[in-house]
Amino acid sequence: MLEQEIRKHDDLAERLDLIASVDGIGLKTAIVILVRIPEIGRLSGELWRYDTARTFDTVNKVAAKGGSIMAPGPTVAGSMVFVGSGYSTIAGQPGNVLLAFAPD
Repeated sequence: MLEQEIRKHDDLAERLDLIASVDGIGLKTAIVILVRIPEIGRLSGELWRYDTARTFDTVNKVAAKGGSIMAPGPTVAGSMVFVGSGYSTIAGQPGNVLLAFAPD
């Protein structure tokens, strides 16, 4: 039902397709992301091109290094998007960081 309403608007449909094209993000998650964070997809895809395979400064001052994004998908809470990076056990680049993104 929500997908049908979104698809009535070309700009929303385009952003929905962009979000859903990311590995690990299904249609339901893409709809939640679009509804909860409507500015996503207007960011020239910068969130999806974010370099996760690097070291990060953390809020608890514990060293953390990201890696491949192989988790089931992002979590949306409020206006935040959380993505696990580096939890690969089969393939990809290992690491141990939970990334939190917020709109500007």
